[in-house]
Amino acid sequence: MKILTRIEQQLNDTIQAVGRYPLAFSFILSLTIANMFMIESNDEAMYRFSYTFIIGILLSIVFEHIYERFYVQIKVRMLLMWGALILTLGYFFLQDWPSFMSIQVGVRTSVIVLMSVLLMIWIPTIQSEFRFSQNVFVFFKNFFISFLYSFVLAIGISLIIALVNALLFTTGANVFLHFLNLVTSLFFPALFLSMMPVYIGARDQRLANKDQIVKKNKLLGLTETTPIFDRLLSYIIIPLTSIYSGIILLYIMINITGDLWSEVLLEPLLVSFTVIVLLVYLLSLEVETKTADWFARIYPKVLLPIVLFQTMASIVKLTDTGVTYGRYFAILFGVFGTIMAVIYGFLNREKMGWIAPIFVVFGLISITPPLDAFSVSFFSQKASLEQLLEDNEMFNGGEIIPNATISEADKSQITEYINEFDYLNQLTKIDYLPDSILNDGAFESIFGFKATYDYGTDDRFQFSVYLNTFEREMLPISGYSHLMINHVEPGVSTQTVNFEHNGENYQFNQQMSETTFTFTIEDSDENTLVTFNGDDVIQSLEADQYHREIMLDQATYSAETDEAKITVIIQNFDYYDQGYYGNFYTLIDVKTD
Repeated sequence: MKILTRIEQQLNDTIQAVGRYPLAFSFILSLTIANMFMIESNDEAMYRFSYTFIIGILLSIVFEHIYERFYVQIKVRMLLMWGALILTLGYFFLQDWPSFMSIQVGVRTSVIVLMSVLLMIWIPTIQSEFRFSQNVFVFFKNFFISFLYSFVLAIGISLIIALVNALLFTTGANVFLHFLNLVTSLFFPALFLSMMPVYIGARDQRLANKDQIVKKNKLLGLTETTPIFDRLLSYIIIPLTSIYSGIILLYIMINITGDLWSEVLLEPLLVSFTVIVLLVYLLSLEVETKTADWFARIYPKVLLPIVLFQTMASIVKLTDTGVTYGRYFAILFGVFGTIMAVIYGFLNREKMGWIAPIFVVFGLISITPPLDAFSVSFFSQKASLEQLLEDNEMFNGGEIIPNATISEADKSQITEYINEFDYLNQLTKIDYLPDSILNDGAFESIFGFKATYDYGTDDRFQFSVYLNTFEREMLPISGYSHLMINHVEPGVSTQTVNFEHNGENYQFNQQMSETTFTFTIEDSDENTLVTFNGDDVIQSLEADQYHREIMLDQATYSAETDEAKITVIIQNFDYYDQGYYGNFYTLIDVKTD
């Protein structure tokens, strides 16, 4: 009976949540349906709708919290809902949506998600006795519970589907994906919103003092921690965070007069490190243990030198390579982390809520043109490329002058700039560069040299090639009787594949030494019909020692006799002085009367 009572209570909580967040639940249903269509159609371009509905869910909650905290009029609520809807549509129509998710879309969406989450936590605590850190704990607890329930449900469903497949009948390939979609897109957010506390707001001013106290005590009761959580935070999370931070701080101290200013190894870690540390810090404020208290008092002062010195190192590095979008965020989060460390470590620990508006300001700057990360990095990288070309007398009047005599370092740097533009789909913004510059021959014809890559200090490296698969070119298989996908690397001396052709048995032998490989075809009497020598591939490719893309004709090698023929098409092949690694399509033809 207790189980039925709890289920009934959960259903009532969910119904109340639907009435409280009607627009958010509309977006939740839309997200679930959009994901269903994406699963059935296998159209990855549908991700744009899923992302939009996720943003709509978060903005709807933010605006509902604004209404609950400050207003009571229904017309204000309707206006705020329209505001959330308009901003969501703005996100959809003002975004550049490629067929596949780009790094720009992913980064901008992640920033908006972080801003929205902080706002929905912060807004109920404005001018309230309910502290920001308390609401962070409530959100964290509810998220963890919702995630745990959803995870267990997903495992249970997967086991049931597996059992049905094993004992009854075979389900469709998309059945599990549809159930997983229902759990993640519908069940999880619905459960999370049903657990959302009803905050103290403008409407509560009409209540009697006794009722206000009852509601306040009920809300504060949600912030009480459990012994399990206290131990988890105090004896696992805080020690791990401290050790991790200690290693970083030790690295800064050792390299403060050297590598710190040239090798910015901490840049990729700075954003995630700042976010995680601040989350642990806020949670520690709600745990009454000596470890948590020590962490809350000391940690802002530990965070300060880490983010400060790394931010300064990233700024110094700008003089060498300009602004990249990664360095932009590293500096921005470094400044944000420095401000937070100063406020929490030296000024006023009680002003926890400052983290939200400050982050929102920084977040808006990072995604709003022309000061956003990708616009600033594009103009910076473009200017750095043009300066480098001018220094080598390769740029004049908006045109590139080919020059094969420049240093290997400058060739590598130019190649790095071009790859970055290509990766971010920004080549269309540069008039003097074609979109297909990295295709075969285009790079060399423009710059006078082939794309050159710096592989660091590994002197063993010789070359690396991979087949251009973007042209969607058909592999010609006419004239062959068998196709095999095979892999080569040192360590396995011989591999044999038996096959049949016109009623006769044959063997495909793959022999691999430390520096080369050999393919042979033998008949049932162990007579060798044809031999393909890997040295032919290596000698042909090693003239150009760099990582490059090759076309189908460059990736095709053959060995033929009157009795058989082997044709190898390279998928990818890396070669070192004392080793190699490759994947091939191997076509076989046995010539029988």
